[in-house]
Amino acid sequence: MLVSKNKGITLLETIISMLIISTILIGALTFYSVMGRCEEEEQKEMKATFQIDAVKKLILCNMDYGDIKEDIVGKIRFINTSDLSEEAIGSINIKYIIKDEVKQYPIIILTGTEETGKEIIKIEVLYRFQDGKEINYVFYKGNYEKS
Repeated sequence: MLVSKNKGITLLETIISMLIISTILIGALTFYSVMGRCEEEEQKEMKATFQIDAVKKLILCNMDYGDIKEDIVGKIRFINTSDLSEEAIGSINIKYIIKDEVKQYPIIILTGTEETGKEIIKIEVLYRFQDGKEINYVFYKGNYEKS
């Protein structure tokens, strides 16, 4: 007659099952960590896009061709992103937040070049993050008051 001596799980089986479970948990935690960082980066980029759009609207609505030519063309100007809070966008005068030098990041850099032979200014908006990543946007303003 055969008698079975298997009375439970051996130590080796327990160690192997713990290794498998811990490998699965480490993989899952790494996945969620990476997803969290990606979501954080996406939020930063969305905020940057909103602020670039706000700068464009403020320039187009509050500055005429002459102001842009005088304040931006041929210069490198800066806007501190903390000046562009969502609550204050409607009451900001863009002329007062454009500065000659800002050292805080993230930062918005404005440059303008006048198209030769045309009364059109090409305005470049560069949003620079502290890690060196950049978002670039270009738009144009024309002198529509020319007779």
